[in-house]
Amino acid sequence: MKLATARFAAALAFGVCFLACASTPPAWELPVPAARETPIVTPGALVQKRLPNGLQVMLLRDRSRPMIALGLTSKRGAAIDPAGQEGLAQLMGEVMQRGAGERDALAIARDVEALGASLGVSVRWDSSNVGASGLSRDTDALLGFVADVVLRPRFEKAEVDRAREQQLAGLAASLDNPRNVLGWQLQRTLYPDHRYGVPSSGLPETVKPLGPDDVRAMHTRIFQPNNAIFRAVGDFEPDALLEKIEAAFGSWRPGPVAKPVPAPPRTTPAAREIVVVDRPEMVQVQIAIAHEGLQRNDERRIAASLLNNILGGSGFSSRLTVRLRANEGLTYSIRSGFVLRRRPGRFGVATFTRADQARPAIDLLLEEVEAIRGERPVTEEELRNSKGLSIGHFSLGLETSESVLGSLVNLAVYDLPEDSLDTYRARVNAVTLEEVHALARELLHPGRAAIVIVGPAEVLVPELEGLGEVEVVSW
Repeated sequence: MKLATARFAAALAFGVCFLACASTPPAWELPVPAARETPIVTPGALVQKRLPNGLQVMLLRDRSRPMIALGLTSKRGAAIDPAGQEGLAQLMGEVMQRGAGERDALAIARDVEALGASLGVSVRWDSSNVGASGLSRDTDALLGFVADVVLRPRFEKAEVDRAREQQLAGLAASLDNPRNVLGWQLQRTLYPDHRYGVPSSGLPETVKPLGPDDVRAMHTRIFQPNNAIFRAVGDFEPDALLEKIEAAFGSWRPGPVAKPVPAPPRTTPAAREIVVVDRPEMVQVQIAIAHEGLQRNDERRIAASLLNNILGGSGFSSRLTVRLRANEGLTYSIRSGFVLRRRPGRFGVATFTRADQARPAIDLLLEEVEAIRGERPVTEEELRNSKGLSIGHFSLGLETSESVLGSLVNLAVYDLPEDSLDTYRARVNAVTLEEVHALARELLHPGRAAIVIVGPAEVLVPELEGLGEVEVVSW
């Protein structure tokens, strides 16, 4: 009797659950839950100080693991390469870690490996970074590595020559990758007389003449304490670490800060330009459509990112992917995006398809960009989903203390407000549909974009008839 009653109760409970669950929409159809508005950094965890020589210090304590990551970031990078010496900053960054202080390249590599640590130098368009990480018990040694590489790089001729040859080999190999060639030609088409018109790693003709004197001069231009940030995250006592930082970098004398790269043209191109990079052997072609965009500190950047999510920046749910991939089967992947730098970068869309399908793909791409500007503007549902996606990506990007401090350093590089992380979600949610509609008309210009295609010119040029005058080039 008890067993029968128990079975009846279980069956009744299952029936109630089945009816309730059947009437509840699946999780992916439910509204995105509201994001909690909480400080990104626990109050008191971040310690900041500016040394007398101007060096900004940012320390984020995290005792969850016996680890530390520390380094120094300059607010200048490849964008300030002198004309005709493009790629110099990249070469400088590589050679900095090939001998510093009392150690040559082999000794640095050996000593870092002995600690199970890591040491590296990276150069981006707007910043240059020296970083080391390892066990917190080795903090003194890690700090010593960074101080040597930043303040006492050797720049020996043999290492400069070796690094230059490797950079040239890398550039030569890049020419075998059609996607790289697409990006290089797109930069050249949009910025023919500007630093942005040459890859950050330079070109063979700009890298080949570089020598030790050029590298030393570039190091002085980029690394000045009054234009740099020292950062550390991990298991340490802030006061004790501050003393060590001051001992290592306090005598570093400030100097003149290199001016940022001049702004590129406000409108580029002024009229539609079509360039075919002739690669006769290619069956699958690479396509990019682009024009001027926004800079990193533009107040419109958040609304523009939401617009871009909807157009082509959100993967399978974007309009371009649905139209060109899912509906028409013209490509496997298509993406759009804004390149945000200290000066305005580009807005662009890139994809690939068969050579004989290039024209249909371009026509549909241009049609979708034009439609979002007016005929089929962004909807409330699209904007709501885009906001949820942006806030989700933002949260995932700040899961570790290292990523949080990296974001804070990025804000400092671009002189953005310190509370930008804390206010990000509120600023996303404040974007209105009317604002996105206006930005679509203001920022997207398919009628005068540069169109670059890498593929067989013999097949492509006839297909492009009617779009505009076509220039054929080779790399």
